[in-house]
Amino acid sequence: MVSNPSGRYQLYAWQVPAGDLRQLTDRPEGILSGFIDSLARHVYYLDDRDGNEIGHLVRVPFGGGKPENTSPNLPAYSTWGGAISETGNRLAFTRADQEGFTLTAIDLGPNGEMSEPRDLYRSERVMSPPVLSPEGDLAVVASAERSAMQHYTLLAFDTLTGERVAELWDGRHQRGVRSVRPSPGGERRSLAGRDLESERLRATADLPAAQWAAA
Repeated sequence: MVSNPSGRYQLYAWQVPAGDLRQLTDRPEGILSGFIDSLARHVYYLDDRDGNEIGHLVRVPFGGGKPENTSPNLPAYSTWGGAISETGNRLAFTRADQEGFTLTAIDLGPNGEMSEPRDLYRSERVMSPPVLSPEGDLAVVASAERSAMQHYTLLAFDTLTGERVAELWDGRHQRGVRSVRPSPGGERRSLAGRDLESERLRATADLPAAQWAAA
């Protein structure tokens, strides 16, 4: 959670049953966002310089400790959130730099060890943070690659190979689409939202077939 008892917003670990609140970060410029992994092992946030929103995604143990860089060999970037699979085996995030937007995945071992980052997809157009399937094998992003007006299409990628598994695009009458949650069990379906010219609705997307069905 984010709180400012010291006068600057910092990330805190909240032990809900006991009510204990423990400070995890101590940044002079403060910090306003972060996310916890599904197994409650680490808290992730963007470590930037003087609040310029350009740096690297780092993590600290939920129990406290020093920040660990998830991608030290990558050039500095901006990111506004990531996702960790329910099984805790994969981290994915969208990063932005001068060249555009990149969907990146990192494998997580049983003890939290991290693989080298691998890029799954790159585009000059804006791209949302990913949503991961529970098993971490599928990453879904909303991308504006088909529209100059940020009307989004859903793109699904295999997180191991980077293969584009499916694309869901309704054409010019679609104002936007958002992936809410891929289904468990390897079915490769996703709950998603659609914004059409005349209505907003929720539906399921059959990703391999790239078809909509009523939710």
